[in-house]
Amino acid sequence: MVINKKKEMELYTDEYEDQHFHGVNNLVYDKKRNILYIIDSGNINEENKCNLFYVNKDIETMMSIDIPNMPYAHNLCLYEKGTTNDIYVCLTKENKIVRLMRRGNTYIKCHFLQIDGCYSPLFICTDNTNFVVLLKDLSGCQKRGKLIEIDSNGEVINSIFTDGCQFNGICYDDKVEKYFFIERNVIYTY
Repeated sequence: MVINKKKEMELYTDEYEDQHFHGVNNLVYDKKRNILYIIDSGNINEENKCNLFYVNKDIETMMSIDIPNMPYAHNLCLYEKGTTNDIYVCLTKENKIVRLMRRGNTYIKCHFLQIDGCYSPLFICTDNTNFVVLLKDLSGCQKRGKLIEIDSNGEVINSIFTDGCQFNGICYDDKVEKYFFIERNVIYTY
């Protein structure tokens, strides 16, 4: 849905090539390139695959990012430094983060970080130097969540446990140089 100048909502889209979405989990807008990225992965307990799309807002065209064997993805972020403009995606059910590098109109999937143990990546955000990832134990055995900070080489440089694991999102504010994340109904900074 798009909010127009009259402050009314309008339907933007609910399908791609006559196929209805499973359940859109994430939208990320690349202001510099005027591209909207969409993760359509549905319910984490029901779906095992996902679809990634991007909308070129200049020509209002939606394209699928066809990545073979892309399992359930929950969140993505854009990393931009110099000429590098990559997408990092949390593959929640595989406990890994992959990097998608754009080459023309296609994307190449590269391994970035495999997370060992019971924690799975839910949300990722970057300040274009390092990344912060929010993790949760999907089995429900661990009641605490986990925040890890990793560098651009995939090395963990900090790790913190949180009291809860009901994460709802993360963002970075470059004006105050802090990450903001939500756990349950509390907003934290890092």
